[in-house]
Amino acid sequence: MKKSITQAIIYLVEVIIFLVAVTALYSGLENGLSFSWKEHVLTFQFLSNLGVIFVVYQLLIYSFISLHDSAKNDALLEIKSIIKLCILHSNYNVTLVEIEKTVDELLYKKKGYYMLSKKNIETLEDIESLIKRYNAKEIDRQTFHFWLEKLLIIIEHESEFNSLLWRNSLLLRLLK
Repeated sequence: MKKSITQAIIYLVEVIIFLVAVTALYSGLENGLSFSWKEHVLTFQFLSNLGVIFVVYQLLIYSFISLHDSAKNDALLEIKSIIKLCILHSNYNVTLVEIEKTVDELLYKKKGYYMLSKKNIETLEDIESLIKRYNAKEIDRQTFHFWLEKLLIIIEHESEFNSLLWRNSLLLRLLK
């Protein structure tokens, strides 16, 4: 409960700072005085303008942040699928050549297709290494599955973390 209240206060501070900054900027451009709007604070027109500014702010924040997080989740979904395919193939003694080729393409040929972060690339390199070690019989199936499932837990956590609603606040993103 205390955490929720703190997050709400931080979000309100963020919104107030943005509203004051945009209002002061607009007022400064219109009249030459940044705070000439103070005398009109309780008017319907002023409150209406604040509402419009708030809606525009929310649309910008939501769209940019959502697009950014969706791109992250797209890459995570691809990695998650690769991990699950590795587990499936190894469970049924099916060769991992096809999956290894997919990982290779992501790392070296299709780098720009998915917006892979440095962390995503490291995860794919780990998967590539695990596949090579498993194919060379350096590790057994149980060890192979352990490391893949561990990576899967990390990927799922990151994906769910990206979908948390508090991530739609710039200040909360910076402070966490």
